[in-house]
Amino acid sequence: MQGIRTLGRRFVLALQFMTRIPINVSLRIGEGDFPGCAVFFPWVGAAVGVFGFGIWLLADRLTHLPYVGAVAGILGVTMITGALHLDGLGDTCDGVFSGRTRERALEIMKDSRSGAFGVLGMCLTLLMKTVLLGGILAEGEWLSGLLLWSMTAMAGRMSIVTAAALGKPARPDGAGRIFLADMGWRQWIPAFLMGTALLAITARWSWFAGWAIAQLSAVFLCVTLSHKLGGLTGDCLGAANEVGEVLFLLAVAAWR
Repeated sequence: MQGIRTLGRRFVLALQFMTRIPINVSLRIGEGDFPGCAVFFPWVGAAVGVFGFGIWLLADRLTHLPYVGAVAGILGVTMITGALHLDGLGDTCDGVFSGRTRERALEIMKDSRSGAFGVLGMCLTLLMKTVLLGGILAEGEWLSGLLLWSMTAMAGRMSIVTAAALGKPARPDGAGRIFLADMGWRQWIPAFLMGTALLAITARWSWFAGWAIAQLSAVFLCVTLSHKLGGLTGDCLGAANEVGEVLFLLAVAAWR
């Protein structure tokens, strides 16, 4: 019974941390709960994707324009997550492409203001998602749309777990440190297996390819950003999510 309570607490914690869903539950956080809740990140991603699908379906039925639905769904997902991952991508672009030293790059990433590289990175990501989702969904039915929205968000959240399991904190403070400091294979393996089990319901090999490519991109980002910054930050994990989602969609579009 205690084990079930622990799992339930960690699932709720994952929802509270990764979304803006108003879950007014006071949790007594225990040792290992923060890294442990990452096991449920793919499930949280699937839930976020279902929300995006609902908005897409409504907009698509009202306008009969797939790209309008894609924009509406992406906006909904961005709102329900508080633009957490998109903001991380923008901050990472500002710091990494600034051409400054490690210390200065980390300072730039902590700045709440967005620079040119950050704005460019966020705009290109949103544009890619809109084009890919709109193009793929224009040819599909509602069930395919539900699976695509869910699995895309799930692949991105699994990319966070992959990067966090491999990386180390670039600085001693920041929200990402609580995951980067203690997360490892004990969290990655069950998260990957649960995500793969959910993905299996699609029975489409191209989606498995996209799932694998998204995780490989997280490994690449971890190595590259760790070399540049001396480790990872919470912003880097957000960037891993966004890159993973785009690459998953690219794979589905290329091999559908």
